[in-house]
Amino acid sequence: MLGFLDGSIPVPSRILPSAGDTVDGNPPQAINPRFSKWRKSDKLLRGWIIGTLSEETLGLVVGLDTSAEVWTALQDTYAGSTQKHEFALEQKLRRHHRDRFSTMQEYIREFKEVCDEFAAIGKPLPDKEKVFTLLTGLGKDYEAFVTTMLKPPRPTFYELMSHLKSHEIIRSMNTDSALPSSHNQVFFAQRNGRGSFRGRGGSRGGGRHHSFTSRGRGFSHS
Repeated sequence: MLGFLDGSIPVPSRILPSAGDTVDGNPPQAINPRFSKWRKSDKLLRGWIIGTLSEETLGLVVGLDTSAEVWTALQDTYAGSTQKHEFALEQKLRRHHRDRFSTMQEYIREFKEVCDEFAAIGKPLPDKEKVFTLLTGLGKDYEAFVTTMLKPPRPTFYELMSHLKSHEIIRSMNTDSALPSSHNQVFFAQRNGRGSFRGRGGSRGGGRHHSFTSRGRGFSHS
């Protein structure tokens, strides 16, 4: 695989001349089977590299045809001043906390971008470290989720991202369903007499109170 990236596996000639009658003064040509095999392997490698990149990083490799071209573009972008860049990425990772992002999608996306940059400078983060770091940044609101994720078998980084997205959807649904419940609580509180109603003819606090009197029809007065 490395040979495709560093050029130690050379690109075979695309066309092979074949024996036979000439066409317009040129010998007939045929596709080199070695080139076809090389091209197939290189496409697989190029696809694998691109599949690990974030959306923003993809813009750096659009239009590049071979895995070597893609790899060189990434190196040129991220490998300059490697130690300084690595230090900056580590600082960025330490400051990566859920409460700094408006959505879980943004939290995950930026974390993955940092991981991609580590890989681009030849310092890929172990899967276990990515899992622990992503969980650590969630904060107290996700303590129950973190505890569950740390129980064996521990998820892979990509599995964790999927679990986080599903968990966030459930949290959002629970938040939405809590609103009607609060309205119902107010309604039942009022019906049970805990609220203050002011109907027509009702008395306000501090107003005149009317006492019952027996004077009227059907009552005898002494």
